[in-house]
Amino acid sequence: MANEVNENESKDFTKNWVTSSRFLFFLSVFALLIFVNSGCFKLYTQRYKGTPDVEVQSSSKFKPEYKKKKKKDLAVKFKTLSLQSQNKKRVLK
Repeated sequence: MANEVNENESKDFTKNWVTSSRFLFFLSVFALLIFVNSGCFKLYTQRYKGTPDVEVQSSSKFKPEYKKKKKKDLAVKFKTLSLQSQNKKRVLK
């Protein structure tokens, strides 16, 4: 009978500090994981769900898009510059 009492005392939570400390360690780790997961879930459910419609200039994007000048515009500018220079030469003569 005394042998049975000793076996029960070694398995008892209040009598054996090794099993009690192991149990408390795993209980605290489990409680910490639950606390962290619940905080992450709360942040996930209250996240900002909308995306604002913001117009960004095409020249300030990561790959900017500039307006391309037409060849006709360049030709017209070249002709006007050449005419202006010819007129200046005539005035100077």
